[in-house]
Parts: sequence; structure tokens; C-alpha cells
Amino acid sequence: MTGSYHILKGQNSETMQNKFNFKSLYSYAIQEDVKSLLYVLDTLPDTELNGEEILIKEKYYRRFRTQDEVYEYNTADKLIKDMTDIYTNYWKSVLLKQKSVAEADTVLINNLKNYLLENSGGGNYRDNTEINSDPLKYFSGLLTGKGYFCNVEGKTGNLYDIYIWRTQDTTDFNVDLPDENIRVSVIFMKDIITLGWEEYATFGYHYPGGWPKDSVLYCVAKAYNTSEEKFTVSYLTHEAQHFQDIKKYEEIPSWHFEYRAKLAELSRADETMYKLLAAFIRGAKNDSTLSHPYAEYCVIRDLSKKIFGDEFVSDTGKWESVDIELINRSSAELLRYDTSLLILKKD
Repeated sequence: MTGSYHILKGQNSETMQNKFNFKSLYSYAIQEDVKSLLYVLDTLPDTELNGEEILIKEKYYRRFRTQDEVYEYNTADKLIKDMTDIYTNYWKSVLLKQKSVAEADTVLINNLKNYLLENSGGGNYRDNTEINSDPLKYFSGLLTGKGYFCNVEGKTGNLYDIYIWRTQDTTDFNVDLPDENIRVSVIFMKDIITLGWEEYATFGYHYPGGWPKDSVLYCVAKAYNTSEEKFTVSYLTHEAQHFQDIKKYEEIPSWHFEYRAKLAELSRADETMYKLLAAFIRGAKNDSTLSHPYAEYCVIRDLSKKIFGDEFVSDTGKWESVDIELINRSSAELLRYDTSLLILKKD
């Protein structure tokens, strides 16, 4: 699933005095590697952590090591609670490297089928053939039939995901992309029940801020103030670029979509420019199976070559010495060059 990448504010990591930066800790989670995250936590004695950090450490141990936390479901609906348990067990098996993604996917689909088959009697439930052929679509239909809104049929990164919310409303926006102006409809998702594995793996610190689907954009309403650059650039420009790319070009890998959208962000960013670059540097990983981390790696790599003539500049101080307009212009040029290499969809 393509989508903008929300980072929750208010966590104290900017001012931590110890050597380990908790923003880097969350990067392990987004790189689908909570196993390594736990190893890092093991090296951090409580005597060197503040109260908030100790709490985060304890939460990770209870969720991913002893697995004895009391999970808050944000709903009393038994169907959603039971299915959430199936998904969280699946996520943990991948994040803790207990199974390969392919093995875990097979277990997840089988568990979804078995649960739905065992609970398919009466009401509006349909025949078992439909469950066996596409349990994700069937589950989506169940949620819609019960009055929920959802996105449960795709993946975020390498993991099947589950997004469920209760209410929504729609607003139209004009968006200036590097080479065109478009008008898009944004559906603001509200009364959220679950925001998927990234929220689960980071205790709400990270989660997708939205995504394009069909002819509209979806947005997690609580993540944004629509008057701030975080929304106008990091959400709206980012998602509008996805929207146009999906519509115009032959299929490209998910990391490539993210690469183009992040360049579009940087072509428009002003007050958030250096924070964006710092976040991209923290999250970057040279692994094309990880859509956001690899896109961030490619963005910093290509901008480093263009602006500094170096392979990969990770020193945020060097980036802060570069004029914002030069970064805007360089990002737009990289995006235009990349566009010249893409294949347009046939009518």
C-alpha cells in the first residue's frame, strides 16, 4: 500500500540525553525488525533511561517478548477483536523473524479462512465458497455490512494490514505538484479502531497518515492540522503524487512510488524541509523489500550526489547548510528525470 508516513509529535526523543536515540529505535520497527529492536533495548540499562523510556521498553517487552500485555482493542465488537488477534499474531511472527513473510502470509490466510468458516452461520453471512476463494474480501464485506469503513485487503510494506474506522467526511483540495495542478477529494477517516501493523509495532508513534484508493485520497484526520505544511506537503502533495502516478503509469514497485512522492514533498517543503531530510536519513535502509526505508535511502542517495557530489550524506548539519530553494529545485529535477523513464499507461 502506498501512503504518507505519519510521525507523532510530542514524544521526548529530541531532547534525550543518552546516546541511543529512540527515533532510531522506531526505525527498526518500521523496517519490520522488532527482533533487532529488542536486542538494542537489552543493551540499555534502566539506570540510563528516563521514565518515559523505561515505560516504552517495558511495553515492548510485554508485547513482543513475554507477550502478556492487556491489549486495548478500541471496540467491543467480537468479530473485530478476534480478527485483530489473528493479525497481531501474524505481525509478531514476521516482526520477530519467527517466520518468513511467505510462511506467515500462508498461516494468516488459513487462520482467517478457518475463523470465518467457523463463524459463518446465520445473519448476512454468505456461502463458504466465497470465504475460501477470498477471505480478505469477505472480511471487508462483513465490516461494511456492519456499518464500518475499512481497508483490509492489501499490504503495507511486506505485511497484510488492517485499517478500520467508524466515521468519515470528504473535502476537495487543489494541489500543486512539480509539473501540474490537480483537484482531489480527500476522505478524512475518524473514530479510528485500528491503524495497522506500523501503529502496533510502534505503540502509535508511527502509522500511515493516508493513502490513495480508486478516485480519492484517504486521510487519518487526527494526524493533521490542514493549515500546516505537515498536511499540505507531507500528506497532500505526497498522496497526490501517488494518485497521479497510479493513474498515469504502468505498474512500478511500491518503493518507487514512495521515492517519487518523497521527492514531490521535498520539491514543495519549506519550514519542514530539514526535519523531513533528518527523518529520511534516520529511516533510510538499502533494502528494496522495504518500501519506505528504501525510498528514503534512494532520495538521500540521489540528492547527495546531485548537491554534494557524494554517495550518501547522513550529516544533518551539512543538509542544514544547503539553501532550501536548491533542495526544492534539485528534488523537482530528480522527479522530472525519473518521470522521463516511466512508461505511460495505454488508453
